[in-house]
Formats: sequence, C-alpha cells, structure tokens
Amino acid sequence: PWVPAPVPGAPGPVQYGVSEGSLDMNATAAAHYNQGMAFWAQGDMKQAQASLQQAVQADPEAHQAWYSLGVVQERLDSPSAAKSYEKSFTVKDDYERGMVAYALYQARHGKLSEADSFLTKKRAARPKSAALTAALAEVKSLQKDSAGAQDLAQEALKIDPSFAPAMMTIARDYYRARQLDLSLYALQ
Repeated sequence: PWVPAPVPGAPGPVQYGVSEGSLDMNATAAAHYNQGMAFWAQGDMKQAQASLQQAVQADPEAHQAWYSLGVVQERLDSPSAAKSYEKSFTVKDDYERGMVAYALYQARHGKLSEADSFLTKKRAARPKSAALTAALAEVKSLQKDSAGAQDLAQEALKIDPSFAPAMMTIARDYYRARQLDLSLYALQ
C-alpha cells in the first residue's frame, strides 16, 4: 500500500512505500535490493542508492529495484529519479506504482501539463485504476483545478472505497484552497 507524506499540501515530495512483498528479480539483484532497503531503513541514502544501482545492473528487468532507486534518487534530489521511475514501468508495462511516481515527480518539478497528459493517457488505457485516477486528481489539484481534482478523487474512491491516496488528495486539495475545516474533516 501507499504511504503518503504526513503533511497535507506541503511542497515537499510525496513518497510512497518502497517495499512491496515478493521480489520479481534474480537472486543477485534481490540480495543487492535487500541490502539497499536495509540502508534505506537506516536513512543512509547514498549507500541505498549504490546497492540499488547494483541491483538494476544485476537484473535490468527488476522493475521494483528501478522504482526504489527512483525513490532514493528523489530523496537525494537527483534528476535521475525520473528516468529510474520511467524504467520501472517500461520493463513492466502495468507497474502503476512506477507510473504514479513518475507523474508526481514531473508535477513536483513544474511539469504539470506533462504529468497531466501522461496520466490521462495511462488512465485511458487503465480506466479501473484507482492509483492512476488519484494521481491525476493530485495533479489537477496542483494545477489549481479543485473541481477536477475533487471529481477525480471521488472517482478513485468509487473504484476503491478505502484508497487512502484519494482521500489524502481530497484533504490536500482543500488545504491548498485554504479550506482548513474541510481538509481536517476529509482526514478524519
């Protein structure tokens, strides 16, 4: 599951959980990946990055390692994060976590129209995706299209009524619009 950033509307990056159960990579890559996750847990981003780079070198098709490398690179404020996120869903074309991370990275770096276009295209191909719909809602909110953001977030909740990122987008959108009472209500 996703773990949104704790402060609604904060300008900092929204990071999502890095680990996700069983690993889809060879044993050598998995060993490097697990080592990278251990460094991540300790807060050592440089070592985490080095280990995750070894993981993707050991298995270039390891979509989870590409995604996690992107998360670490984003924490290190490296522009390489976008390419790592992109590689995660290039090697596994239905990897929504990578698609969402890529789009939100673009949005946070001032490329709102690119993020919107990317998510609109991906969502057209996967209309039942709560993740892509909620991510598009977040982009709409960042574009100051509150009505569009709220509609899309509600649509994501129709797809998955307990989808936390959609609920957080509703709260962040209200927060951005300075409707603090509604933001707090949405969080409850």
